[in-house]
Amino acid sequence: MSDIPFWQRKTLDEMTDAEWGVAVRWLRPVLSA
Repeated sequence: MSDIPFWQRKTLDEMTDAEWGVAVRWLRPVLSA
């Protein structure tokens, strides 16, 4: 589902607010489907 290589994934604690914004924007349609 993600186009980010597994070795580049960050833990939740390492994610910045901006990264969370991107993640939420991508996940919202998936979760609401």
